[in-house]
Amino acid sequence: MTRPFRYISYGGGVQSTVLVLWAITKRILCDAVIFADTGSEEPGTYATVAAIKEMCEEAGLPFYTVSHASKGPLWEFYSGKGLLPMVGIVWCTTNWKIAPIRKKVRELADCTGPKPWAVTLLGITTDEAHRARESDVLWTTNEYPLIDALWSRQRCTSHLQNYPMLTVKKSGCFCCPYRGAKSWATLRREHPDLFERARQMERNAEAKGCNRGLWGERSILAFDSDLTLDDFGIDVDDDPQCDPGGGCFI
Repeated sequence: MTRPFRYISYGGGVQSTVLVLWAITKRILCDAVIFADTGSEEPGTYATVAAIKEMCEEAGLPFYTVSHASKGPLWEFYSGKGLLPMVGIVWCTTNWKIAPIRKKVRELADCTGPKPWAVTLLGITTDEAHRARESDVLWTTNEYPLIDALWSRQRCTSHLQNYPMLTVKKSGCFCCPYRGAKSWATLRREHPDLFERARQMERNAEAKGCNRGLWGERSILAFDSDLTLDDFGIDVDDDPQCDPGGGCFI
């Protein structure tokens, strides 16, 4: 291959799903799609990833799933250590997403010629343009096709209506501290088993002397109820201010 290896860093969310659909329909040049499985995504995300993988295979577009094999699922690692992921610390993204993807890319790309050897295609839209940045390594560059096309998240959502077989929601680990109030309440209501895992993470961390929780700095115990504010007609804003460098929520 005389040009850089072009791949989509796939997160299972709205924007990166649209980016993969563009690759499938040849709207953008792409050699592969790579999904980093943290072992801690919500069921809806895994369902979307499975559907997209099937579509890629039918189109002849290589799809790879990678993971942090040595540490295992993200939530199990933290729970076993009595630790909690923290707002402002991108250690999760770096170790469970960026590092496994980059390892795979170096296996697939021709790393013998001049740099850059690869181009990372990221699903970030105009309303999140502040998250777009240059690569922190010389061997790969970042491109943002959705920003270049002036697409917003809302336009991506509208575009997905053309694919009724897909139900795509905002992605992200069930134990992420960037989850907002409505997101935690929804997790407790729709996936009580995952909510309980998150609560166990908090309890294990508390046993190690940690005095904060997974809801920013607070405990998600506040949502451990069968009733939520939605039940009383009260809408809670849910806009976590996360800046994970293009690794999550896309």
